[in-house]
Amino acid sequence: ETKVRIAINYNFSHLHITSLTGSGVDFDAVVNDFKTLYTNLFSKEWYYRMPDGRPVIIVSGNNSDTIVWEEFLPAFRSAMEAYTASLQETDPEINGNCLNFYIIGENTTNWVAPQVNEKTASYLDGNYVKNWYPTRYYERWYCFHSFTDMAWENWRNYASKWGNDFIPCIYPEYYTTEKGARSIERSEENYIDFCNVAKRNIGSQNIILINSWNDFSHDNALEPTSEYGELYLNLTKQHLKL
Repeated sequence: ETKVRIAINYNFSHLHITSLTGSGVDFDAVVNDFKTLYTNLFSKEWYYRMPDGRPVIIVSGNNSDTIVWEEFLPAFRSAMEAYTASLQETDPEINGNCLNFYIIGENTTNWVAPQVNEKTASYLDGNYVKNWYPTRYYERWYCFHSFTDMAWENWRNYASKWGNDFIPCIYPEYYTTEKGARSIERSEENYIDFCNVAKRNIGSQNIILINSWNDFSHDNALEPTSEYGELYLNLTKQHLKL
């Protein structure tokens, strides 16, 4: 009976971008792609939006050298504003924020310092680190939640200086075969502790991401299974009901 809302993780790879700035062929390809996505996704009632109507998207490639964010994002937002105005000419009821995206940048590098994001952060609305696990350092595994709490507080404080939200990203387990890295075992206690660390460091928009729904290769799935049933879905509902 729950009304599920979806938001997309947008990756530029399908457009074969070579250099994305504020103009040119690659820029036009992205703009046209989003015009199509408005019809198929962003205009739907089931798409996830902020309370003011801004649709939420996660953008991959936050650390990509092929994207000049300081040129691309302002030009992209201007193009979406112009397209919104054209839509309102035929339908005045369309929300003016229908393509004014709340953009969350995805960092795929583990335990990265927030300073590496400063170049793009002022153009994004939020940032998160996708794969946050202990790596090879023993203390990051043994005191994982305490070290994560300190690291995320640092991220949150730096992000606030840029007018940017830090978005915590958690999981019930993280299994890795990376050389020297240590896995986080699945247990109710671990997951509840991780939920609490996320709540302590939540940004102004009260968003927490979970990695992931069905990534069984890292054992961080929330999808109901024969082994755990719906336990971790219920824990999520219980401890993240903000």
